[in-house]
Amino acid sequence: QIERRPHILALTEITKELGEIVGETDPKKALLRDKRLRDEMALSGPVTVRQALIPTINDGFLDSYGGELAGSLAPQPMVIKDNEHYLLDDLLAGFSLVKFNSDKLEVTNNIETSDSVSFSCEDTAGQFDDLYATQAATAIVIRPDGVIWSANNDLKTTIKRLRSALFLPPAEQTA
Repeated sequence: QIERRPHILALTEITKELGEIVGETDPKKALLRDKRLRDEMALSGPVTVRQALIPTINDGFLDSYGGELAGSLAPQPMVIKDNEHYLLDDLLAGFSLVKFNSDKLEVTNNIETSDSVSFSCEDTAGQFDDLYATQAATAIVIRPDGVIWSANNDLKTTIKRLRSALFLPPAEQTA
């Protein structure tokens, strides 16, 4: 409840507001709405990043040293792995560490277990470029629900904090 109740209340309000926009029944108001939306799309483009719609989680299972991004929804870029296109979310498992390296993402899944698996992929839309350009972080830890648990540069300490928060022994491997 500490984590999700405020989040769901905010999300419900956003959904109601969007419903009022989409569900306009007055033809004159709908024409004005459509013109305004077309004008806005001409300025900013047709893509709405889902992070702009989903409110941040402010309390709950987050890294207390996780930075400003902790609690926000992780980007879900289209990526290329082994010459195949995927949404990054479809490639993540368990708690995932995503390190940014130029246009490549270095991903390690299941960092909370001894069965972690690593791979690299290409961020085709540059969403992580935008993320790291505005934040002083070289990596993020993404929870299984897609929320950023932590975003910073000290990966080894961050993984130790995660394992400690999950009441797990320290990992043998390094980040």
